[in-house]
Amino acid sequence: MSPPASAILSVLCSPEAAGGHDAIDAAVAQELGARFQVERLERRGPRACLYLGRALDGGRPIALKAVWRAGAPPQASEAFETAMAACAPLDHPHIIPLHQYGQTRRLFWYSMQRIEGRSLDETLRDTGPLELTTCLRLVAQLAAALDHAHRSGVTHGNVKPANVMVSLDGVALLGDFAVARALQTGTWPLAPHSRLARYLAPEESYGGQPGPAADQYALAALTLECLEARAPADTSPLVPDTVRHAVARAMSQDPQGQFATVLDFAAVLESTAAAPAPPPVPAHAAARARPAVLLWDDAYEPPVPDGRLVRRSALAAALVLLLAGAAAFGLWVGGRDAAPVRQAVTPPSPSPEVASVAAAPAEPAPPRDTIAPLVARPTPRPVLPTAPRRPAVVAAPGRLFVGATPWGDVQIDGRTVGHTPLVALPIEAGWHQVRVVRDGFAPFEQRVHVAPGEDVRLTSIVLQLLHL
Repeated sequence: MSPPASAILSVLCSPEAAGGHDAIDAAVAQELGARFQVERLERRGPRACLYLGRALDGGRPIALKAVWRAGAPPQASEAFETAMAACAPLDHPHIIPLHQYGQTRRLFWYSMQRIEGRSLDETLRDTGPLELTTCLRLVAQLAAALDHAHRSGVTHGNVKPANVMVSLDGVALLGDFAVARALQTGTWPLAPHSRLARYLAPEESYGGQPGPAADQYALAALTLECLEARAPADTSPLVPDTVRHAVARAMSQDPQGQFATVLDFAAVLESTAAAPAPPPVPAHAAARARPAVLLWDDAYEPPVPDGRLVRRSALAAALVLLLAGAAAFGLWVGGRDAAPVRQAVTPPSPSPEVASVAAAPAEPAPPRDTIAPLVARPTPRPVLPTAPRRPAVVAAPGRLFVGATPWGDVQIDGRTVGHTPLVALPIEAGWHQVRVVRDGFAPFEQRVHVAPGEDVRLTSIVLQLLHL
C-alpha cells in the first residue's frame, strides 16, 4: 500500500526514536549551520520542523523545512532527489519558490522563499470561516498553481490549509510539493475521522498514486473547510447550493466524474458565485405588487377608440341636448303663466332652504331664441400609449483562459490585464490581440476571435528563452 505524504512522515521516525524535538533542532544547528542562520522556529509538526532564517550565502531571508530521516526506507534518498528535481523548476506566482534542497546524515531539508504572512490553517483557526468572495479568490489562485504543476508533470499530493501561505496582501501561495512526493512507502496513520483524512482522495485510500484528480479532490475539500471552518455545531454557514454542487462534483468518488482540470473547477465556482439568487421581496412590497381586484370592469376601454366608444359618446351628447331643451321649454312656459301673479302680489322673501321653479327670479324669462345653446364638450381623444423602447442588444461576453510556461504578463489589445494563468476572464465578443510577455523571453502574440458566450483557451503557450 502506498500512502500519501503524511504517512511518509510517520515512518521517518517517532518522537521517541528521534530523541525528542530537540534532536531535530540539534541536527539543524550541527548539519545546516554552515548554510543557514536560523532565527526562530515557525512551526513544529510530529515529524518535521519549519524554521525562519537567512541564507549565509547572500543573506536572503528563507524558510527552512527539515524532516527527520530516521526510519526511512533505503529508496528514500533517491525518491527525495527525484521529487525535488521535478518541483524545483516550478515557476508560478502562486507557488512558493524552492531555493535549495539536500540531505544530511539525519535530515532531508529544503529552503524556500520566505513569505510574510500566515498559513491558511492558522487563519482559519483564528478567524473562522472565510467570506465567500475571499474563499473563491484564494481557491482560484491555488487552482492556477496546481494547473501549472500538472501541466509540468508534477502532482502536489498533499493539498491542505497547512501547506498554503497567505501573504500580507492576501495572495495565496502553495508549498511543500516535495514533502508529498519524497517517499512512497509506509503505513497509513490517520484515523478515519481525522481532520486531515478528509483531504485523502479515494484512490489514495486504496494505495493508488496521487494524481491531478487527487489534487482536485483535496482542493474541493479545502474549499469547503474555508467556508465552514470551526463553525458552531448549531449553525450552518451560508454556502450557496451551487458552490456545494461544484464541490461535490470535484470530490466525486470516481475521478471520471470530476471536472476535467482544476481550472474548470475554479471557473465553475466563479460563475456560480457571480450569479447571486434574487433578493427576497419584502412583505409590504409584495402586497403592493398584487394586481388590483376589479369589481366592475365595464368602464374599461382599450386605448384605441372603436365604434362602440363613438356610439356611446354620440348618444350621451344627444341625451344631454334633449334634457337641456326640455328644461328651457319648461322655464319659458312657467314664466309666461306666472307673470300676472307677480304683478298683483308682492312675493315674500324666498327662504334660502326653498328652491323651486315657481319662485324663480321676478323678471320674465328671456325669449326662447336668446337662450344660450348648450354646447356638449367633445369627448377627449384617448392618448395612445407610446411603445416602450427596446433596450440595446448587448452581446454576451465570452471568457478567456490563458496559460503559459513559464508564467508571464498578459496584455489584451495593448492593455495589461494580469498574469498567467488567467481563468475565465470576461471579454467582449469580437477580435482581440492577446500578448504574453516576460523579461528574458520572446513574447507570444496571437489574434483571437471571441464569439458571444464562447470560451477561448490559450493554455499551452511556451515562452521561448531569448539567446543574446
